[in-house]
Amino acid sequence: MNASMDPWAGGQSATAAPITGLATLAQIQVLVSAAGEEYRLRKIASDIFVRINHMLLQVYNRRVVFTEWNYELDPPREVQPGHLADRSLQAVEQSELVIAIVGRTVGEIARQEVLRHYQLKGLGLTPRTLWLFAHKPRPRRSSEYAPLASLGAEVQETFNEGIAYQEVGNDLEFQAGLMIRLVPYALSRAGLVTIPFQSFSQ
Repeated sequence: MNASMDPWAGGQSATAAPITGLATLAQIQVLVSAAGEEYRLRKIASDIFVRINHMLLQVYNRRVVFTEWNYELDPPREVQPGHLADRSLQAVEQSELVIAIVGRTVGEIARQEVLRHYQLKGLGLTPRTLWLFAHKPRPRRSSEYAPLASLGAEVQETFNEGIAYQEVGNDLEFQAGLMIRLVPYALSRAGLVTIPFQSFSQ
């Protein structure tokens, strides 16, 4: 049999389809900042990124995707004492969007990540956006969420900025709250709608 013949094509000559170059993916670097107790909400956020990426690529044919730095996928490395947060702080510096989730505790690394965001923002390194979600399962007791108030006071004192946040009581409220923000953000970055960047900034 002639090597150029495709046995699955009824004896017709097999001609490779021309390969066209794909446009380079534009990446929206994002970091989800949360203490270990909010692991479930972190995974919900990761799932939302996958779904929106699918929408942008498969529905709108836009070469724009969210890229999440995930500490679980980072290769193991030797960490010097006192430098546990270095890798995630580097991720903050590389991210245009930080999604912070605060529950009964803030978490020391999460606290440092939020403070680094405001530090970089104060240096004028934009675009830079932070959305803060306060996970307060009902019934709510204000005394249980003193760490959130403490974080807000630290940001106010250090950077002269207030922290705005959205309260969510369960998984569905967080999913809806993040989708409502993230879908317009993604469509705007993909050039499908025009929304002033200031609408997303914090």
